[in-house]
Amino acid sequence: MAIVGVTTTSVGMVHAAPPSNDNWNNPTVVAVNTGYVANTSQATTSTQEKNLYLPPSCGNVVVKGVWYSFTPTSTVYATVQAQGAFQAFVAQVSGTPTTGLHVAACGQTKVDVVLQAGQNYRFLVYGSSSLPPSSGVAIFQVKSQAPPPLMIANMPTVSAAVGGSALFSGTVFCTTTDPAGVSSFTLEASAFESTPAGMAAGGVTISLGTTLCNGQWMPWQVIVPSNSVPFVSGGTAQVQFIFQACNATANFCTHKLASGVIPLT
Repeated sequence: MAIVGVTTTSVGMVHAAPPSNDNWNNPTVVAVNTGYVANTSQATTSTQEKNLYLPPSCGNVVVKGVWYSFTPTSTVYATVQAQGAFQAFVAQVSGTPTTGLHVAACGQTKVDVVLQAGQNYRFLVYGSSSLPPSSGVAIFQVKSQAPPPLMIANMPTVSAAVGGSALFSGTVFCTTTDPAGVSSFTLEASAFESTPAGMAAGGVTISLGTTLCNGQWMPWQVIVPSNSVPFVSGGTAQVQFIFQACNATANFCTHKLASGVIPLT
């Protein structure tokens, strides 16, 4: 009787064979929104996989990886995930074994990425010795998500020093194609002003409310308190405003930066 997927040694010992997608050169080609069984139990760990630089949040060192390949025909906002009975990690890996492999994005269980039409992407599902069990079975999937909100933001139309704080207000345009709407819409504002008494500086993050992301120009306002020296009228402030809107389906986010130098009245 033939035994599929195992090999025997000359002394009769039986060893399971590595999976077919055990290395970069032979990945499993996948389609979007389709689940694939990722079994890393008998996978090996190549030297190049061991040498991949991984941040601590991604397990530090690859243990028993299997490979997947995906080429989208159109831009895909994707959650690439591996969910199963072990602590799986997922990494988008760029480069080749010849030119060198590099981790472009990674995460535990899943990673959110934007995949461009016509480009080939390689993904590595692996475990970590720091989070046992480091191997096992998971379901791998490239899951498409709704695009993040589109946004246009302007510099403040009002900027003033009020009670030692800096007040800014303006308008922002935000719209989303996600039927589920927007999960969060925030503004991170920072300001620095040189004054005769020293440097006034401060920063704050506020929620703009999801109703502002409605496809219209809407007003916003933020008060930035100073950390030390108060903001004063008549000075000039270096300002930065980072707007972030996230869709509700998978928390994909768009960032919009507005920065410059403006007077405080």
